Amino acid sequence: MSPHWPDYIDAAHRKIAIAAFHCDQLKAALAHSHQNGSSLPDISIQAFFEGVITAAISAADQVAQALSLIHISEPTRPY
Repeated sequence: MSPHWPDYIDAAHRKIAIAAFHCDQLKAALAHSHQNGSSLPDISIQAFFEGVITAAISAADQVAQALSLIHISEPTRPY
């Protein structure tokens, strides 16, 4: 059975929760970070930042999938 659009919205909510988790971890890592003389961030900071971005993009993709299914199953009617 293929997913219905609410399944994609549920998945997007989960991805947003994952992004929030990574954001909280990023804030904590930034609060405890120190300058190491390098122009590159600590691995933990970069990893949490990338986690936020990746999860947010994934959430947007899930919403796009839901909208696509809604459009296919409920085409717009001319007024």
